[in-house]
Amino acid sequence: MGKEETPQATRRTRRSLALPTFSNNGEEKTRKGVTHKPTINDLMYGDEPLSLDDLLSSSPGRHNQLTEVLRHLGPLNSPMLPLFIYGGASTGKTSIILQIFRHLKRPFVYSSCITCYSPRILFESILNQLALHIRDEDNGYSSAKKCEKPSDFTNFLREALVNILDTLKGKPSKSSLKKKSAHDMGNMIYLIIDNLELLREWDKSSTILPFLFGLYRTLGLPEVGIIFVSKASPDTYYSNSGHLEPVPVYFPAYTEKDLREIFMQNQANKELYSSFLDIVLKPFCRVTRRVDELTTAFSPLYKKYCQPLDDPGSIIKKSKQKREEDKRRLFGHIAPHIGSSLNEVFRISSVDAELNSDKTKGRTGSEKSRGHDEELGFHMSISARYLLLSAFLASRNPATLDASLFDATGGLDGRKKKRKCSEKTLEQKEAAEQELLLKGPGTFPLERLFAIFQCITSVAQNSLDEDLQDNNPLLNEVGNIELTSDVLLQLSSLCNANFISQGGSCPLEGSTRYKSIVSEELALKMPTDCKEPEVSPFKILVQKMIFPILKCFSKECILQHRASPMETTAYLLWFTFISRLLKGPRVWPLLGSLPGLIENFDRMHDWIADNLRACGGTYQTCICAVPFLARKQGLVTVTCDPRNLEHILKARFNNYPKGPTWQAVFHDLLGSGIFNSDGDTWLFQRKTAALEFTTRTLHQAMGRWVNRAIHSRLCPVLELAQSRDEPVDLQDLMLRLTFDNICGLAFGREPQTLAPGLPENRFAAAFDQATEASLQRFIFPEVIWRIKKWLRLGMEVTLSRSLVHLDKYLSHVIETRKQELMNRNKDYDDLLSRFMKRKEYSSYSDKFLQHVALNFILAGRDTSSAAMSWFFWLVTQNPTVEEKILEEICTVLMETRGADVAKWVSEPLDFNEVDQLVYLKAALSETLRLYPSVPEDSKHVVADDVLPDGTFVPAGSSVTYSIYSAGRMPSTWGDDCLEFKPERWLSSDGKKFTMHDQFKFVAFNAGPRICLGKDLAYLQMKSVAAAVLLRHRLAVLPGHRVEQKMSLTLFMKYGLKVNVHPRDLTTVAANLQEERGDS
Repeated sequence: MGKEETPQATRRTRRSLALPTFSNNGEEKTRKGVTHKPTINDLMYGDEPLSLDDLLSSSPGRHNQLTEVLRHLGPLNSPMLPLFIYGGASTGKTSIILQIFRHLKRPFVYSSCITCYSPRILFESILNQLALHIRDEDNGYSSAKKCEKPSDFTNFLREALVNILDTLKGKPSKSSLKKKSAHDMGNMIYLIIDNLELLREWDKSSTILPFLFGLYRTLGLPEVGIIFVSKASPDTYYSNSGHLEPVPVYFPAYTEKDLREIFMQNQANKELYSSFLDIVLKPFCRVTRRVDELTTAFSPLYKKYCQPLDDPGSIIKKSKQKREEDKRRLFGHIAPHIGSSLNEVFRISSVDAELNSDKTKGRTGSEKSRGHDEELGFHMSISARYLLLSAFLASRNPATLDASLFDATGGLDGRKKKRKCSEKTLEQKEAAEQELLLKGPGTFPLERLFAIFQCITSVAQNSLDEDLQDNNPLLNEVGNIELTSDVLLQLSSLCNANFISQGGSCPLEGSTRYKSIVSEELALKMPTDCKEPEVSPFKILVQKMIFPILKCFSKECILQHRASPMETTAYLLWFTFISRLLKGPRVWPLLGSLPGLIENFDRMHDWIADNLRACGGTYQTCICAVPFLARKQGLVTVTCDPRNLEHILKARFNNYPKGPTWQAVFHDLLGSGIFNSDGDTWLFQRKTAALEFTTRTLHQAMGRWVNRAIHSRLCPVLELAQSRDEPVDLQDLMLRLTFDNICGLAFGREPQTLAPGLPENRFAAAFDQATEASLQRFIFPEVIWRIKKWLRLGMEVTLSRSLVHLDKYLSHVIETRKQELMNRNKDYDDLLSRFMKRKEYSSYSDKFLQHVALNFILAGRDTSSAAMSWFFWLVTQNPTVEEKILEEICTVLMETRGADVAKWVSEPLDFNEVDQLVYLKAALSETLRLYPSVPEDSKHVVADDVLPDGTFVPAGSSVTYSIYSAGRMPSTWGDDCLEFKPERWLSSDGKKFTMHDQFKFVAFNAGPRICLGKDLAYLQMKSVAAAVLLRHRLAVLPGHRVEQKMSLTLFMKYGLKVNVHPRDLTTVAANLQEERGDS
C-alpha cells in the first residue's frame, strides 16, 4: 500500500481508538543507500498477523459486525459480493475492517475520499497502490497511470488487477515479484473505498457513484472483492436508481457498555478511571456516543479535575458509604465542566439530520411542510427530548389541565380516576385555555415540570417492548432518568442552550420559575424523532416495514401478533370506508385484491378485461389494504380508456415515468437502457436508435437479415419437418428467427440459433434465463427478491450466472467492433456501431453499450415472435382468412414474377412486394389487437393528477394501462370486439390499410414512447407469414393446448405445436389466371 493512501494518513482513521499504528513497507532508502523495492506483501496490513481472540477483545461491541464481515469475506480464495459498510461517525467501521485484514493477512488497496477529493485522484490512488508505485522525488511525484474517465480507469484497473492476481497465483508479473512468505495470502485482492459519502459532494455529474457500484460486474473478475465504507445508509445512494449491488453491513452507535470497555483499554489506573466513567459517561452518552467527541471531552476532564483527589486508587477499597462520598467529591470537581461541555455538544449537527437535509433538497415547499417527520438539526437524548416536551406543555397549558393529563396517562401506578365535570367547569377550562393562548407561553415552577416529566416517562417506559429495551441503549435511558441530579443536569443544559428560559422567583412559592421558548412544531418533533437501531432479522422487518405502514397500531401489539379491540374496530371502520371508494375486484381486509389475483392468475389478462368492462374502462384497487399504504404505494389504477391513455402516454408524459419499481427489477439485466430508463437518458438513446429505423435501413435489413434468415434457415427447417412428418414448435422457431434478426440489427452479428437441428446457443440460453429470472421479481415484494439476491437464492443465482455469460459474449463483440472501427476496414451501420460513432462515445462505458444492445434485443425479439405465433394460430382457426391472405400473396407475385409457381417460392418476397400485402397487414394488426405482445404496462405517478374520466391518482401510486383490455372493449371496437376480423382495418373498398388511433390500438405503445421498430416489425412479420403460408399448410397438433403464459410478453404457455403440410399453389394460380382472363 503506497504511502499516500495508508489508513494512518486519513483523518477518519486517526479518530478511531481501536486503530493500531500502520507499518508502511513502501519504497524507502536505507542508511546504506540500498533501495527497498515494494512487493505484494506491502499491500497487507501490519507486520504480524492478529489472532482471532485478540481481534475480538480489541473490538468491544462489534462482535456481530465482525463475524458478519468475516462470513462475507469467506475462507481463503473465496469470491465475495461487494460489501457496503455503513454507520455513524466514529463507530469503528474502518478500524474493524483493517483489523480484519490484519487478522486474515490478505492484500488490499485502501483509498479514502477525504484525501482523494476528485475522480482523477481516486482513480490514480487505486492504480498507484496496485502497481506498487510510490510518488516521490525520483519520479517527479507522478502517478503510475493518468486517467480521469471511468472507461480509462476500468481498462487500467483490469490490467493492474490481472498483474497482481498473476503474482498471487505464482505467475511472473511485469510490475512486481511475489516475496516469499510463511503465510498464504491466497488469490484474492480487495479494494476498500472509505468515506464514500464525501464523493457525492464532488461527483457533480452523478456518474462516479453508479460506476463504482457497477465496478464488480464491469470487471468480471471473481478474484476481486470491493468494500465501500460510508456514514450514510445505502438507500441514500441508489434506492432511486434500483442499483443494489453491495451487501449492507450496519455499524450502530456504541452502547454505554461498549464505550466503557473502549475507554478502559490501556488505562494504568483502572480503579480511578472506572470511577471517573461512572460519573461522566452516563450524562455524556445522552448527548453523543461518538468515540472521538467523548475522547475530546474526557481527556481534559480527567487530567484537570481528578488530580485534586488525595488517594483516587483507594476508592474501590473503601466502604460503600465512603465510596459514594468520594464520588460526590469527584463530581463536585467535574460538574461545572460537564454542563458547558453538554451545551456545546447540543449544537452539533447530527448525521441523520444531514442525511435528511440531503433527501429534502429537491422537495417543493408543499412537500416539506407536509407532516412533522423531518429530522431535528441537532443530536439530543431521549430524556432531554421528553424534558423539553414537558416544559412546552407546562408553559402552554394551564395548571388546571394537569390533572386531566395525569388521569389520561394513568399516572405512575397506572390507575385512572373518573372525574365528573359539569358543563360550567368545562366552559371555565375552555375560557382559561383561550386566555392562555392570547397571553403566550407562561412560566411554571420546577415541581410542575417534574410532575409532567415523570408522567410522560412512566407511560413511555411501560409501552416499550422488553426485547427492544434490552437491545436498545437509547430506549433504556427512559427507564434510567428518574435521578433528580440527572434531570437537573439536563434542565441546566437546556437553559444554557436557550431551549428553556429561566425567569424570576415567585414571592409566594419562593422558587425559580421556567418558561419554554421553543415553537410548537419543534416540540412536536421531539418524541417522534427517535430512531431505534436494528436488533434481529425479524425485528428489522417489523420496525423498518410494518411500523411505518401501521402507524395507527401500537408497536407492542404488532410484535406480539395481536390487536386490541379498539384498534380492530378502528381498522374495520377504515376498511369499510376505503372499500366503498374502490371499484373493480373485491378487496379483502389486509390482503386487498391479492386473493383475486391469485385465484385468477392463469387467466389474469381476461380477468382484468372483465373488471374493466364492468367498471366502464377504469377502476382502482389496492393490493395491500393497510392504512397509509392503500392510498399511495398500495393503490393501483387500472385503465384502458383511450382518453386516459392519451393523457398518461402523451399529454402528461413526464408525470408517468417507468418508476423505481420497474427500474429496480430490470436494472441488473437492462441497466439504464432505453427499455428501462426515463428522462434525458431515454431521449438520447431514442434519438440515436431512430437512425437505425429509416426507410433506407429497412431496405437493407430486409435483404441482409430477414430474407437471408428465411431463405437459408427457416424454410429448410420447415421442409425437413414436412419431409419427416414431425411436428414443430412454431413459437420456438419464431423466437430463434427474431433473435437472430435483432442481433444482426443490434450489433451486426447473428448467433444463428435457427438452423437445422435447432442447436443450443449459450448466449440465447443465457438471455432467456436472465429475462425469466428478472420477470420473477415481479411476483415477490421488492424486499423479498432483494434478500434472495443478497443470499444468492433461487432464480437470483440463475440471473447472476446468466449475466456473466452475457457480459462475456457482449464484451467480446464490443471489443472486436472497436478494433474494426479503428482499422476502418468496413463501414458498419448496426445499432452498436452508431453509438460508437457518436461524439460522446468516449464517455460511454462498455457496460452501457452492452445494456443498449440487450434492451433492443429484448424489445425486438419477444414482441415479434409472440405476435407471429398468435397470428399463425388464429389463421389455422379461421380458414377463410387464410384463403384471403394466400390469394393476396399470389396476386402480388403473379404481377411481379409471372405465372410460374416455381419462381414464387424460389426466393422470399422483396421489400416492394411485401409492401403491397394490405390484407396480411390487417390480419397481423387484428392479431395484435386481440393478443398484444405486451399485454399490460405500468407507470409510476410522480405528482397528484386527475384523469380525463375524473379518476384521481395520488402521487406515489401506480397506473396500469391494460393493452390487452384496450383491444377487447365493446365501447371502442363494437359488439364484435372478440371476433378475429381483419376487415376492420381496411377501407370501405378493401384496398387500403387504415390505421386506428394510436390510443385505441396501443400494441406498439403510444405518445413519445411509441415503438421505434414498428415498421420493421410489420416488415418482418409480413415477410415471415408470406414465406410460411406460401409454402406450407399448418395444422395445430391434435390435443395441443393453446393457453396464455403469464409473463411480461404474451407467449403461449406450451408453445405452438403444428404439423407441416405442403401447399399446393397450382389451383390458386389457375384461379388467378382465370380471373385475369375474365377481366
